[in-house]
Amino acid sequence: MHTHTLWAARVAAGTVLPDKRLRARLACILEAFAERPSDAIPQAAGSWGQAKGIYRFLANQRVRPAALHQGLTSDTARQCLEQPTVLVVQDTTSLNLTGCHVLPELGPIGSGNLAQGVLLHSTLALTEQGAVLGVLGLQTWARPAGDAPGPEAKESGKWLHGIDQARQVVWETVWAAGTAAPPRLIHLMDREGDVYEVLQWVEEVGDSAIIRCVQNRRVEAPLRLAHAAVRAQPVLGSVTITVPRSHGKPARTATVAMRALTTTLRPDREKYPTHGR
Repeated sequence: MHTHTLWAARVAAGTVLPDKRLRARLACILEAFAERPSDAIPQAAGSWGQAKGIYRFLANQRVRPAALHQGLTSDTARQCLEQPTVLVVQDTTSLNLTGCHVLPELGPIGSGNLAQGVLLHSTLALTEQGAVLGVLGLQTWARPAGDAPGPEAKESGKWLHGIDQARQVVWETVWAAGTAAPPRLIHLMDREGDVYEVLQWVEEVGDSAIIRCVQNRRVEAPLRLAHAAVRAQPVLGSVTITVPRSHGKPARTATVAMRALTTTLRPDREKYPTHGR
């Protein structure tokens, strides 16, 4: 049996739906999308009859988004239990739905806020070798138009929520399976995730993280700022890579030097008066 078929059947079987026919339909939908992820629904379905069935499934009021999310993430968490270490990778993308004028829930996206759509923040599970295990969490929201406040006014909260989503579903699966301990979770984020609350929360819950640094934070003596402290360390190795051409810039080569440092962050006492370090 094809890998996509096995995965789709497994996820559908673990999704709580009110009718076994809905689970069968979900398995067919997942298999079609897995085999043709870049296609629109009519093309991925292969026929108008199959496409009609997908549209009916998505419009069915008995199919709750929370149930679909739970079925998908729980299956991923079960795969995580087979790994000693899991890389938990978070990132945000925008879904451009400018042409969907019938959807009032859309918000501005992109440069200049000229397009309309929603934001999707994904939390993926990978093995140490980079093989994708699946989805551990999904968050969607629309930015408010103009200066109107919205529920996601502080979007940095998505990183904290992504950590919590991943940990919750993994731990729930550990308890259900009776496993002695969960895998080690290492959270990976780009420079947007360099938020002090994120760093503190990762430490408090006992996980690890690799986050691209953008904030030149205060650190313990003798060097008071992080960037200077890292630059003062000896080079452990270097790698020369080719950077492809993009956005009108020519291709080039770049040398990446690697340094290591163990230090303690010193938070701004005015901004974090009750925090330790």
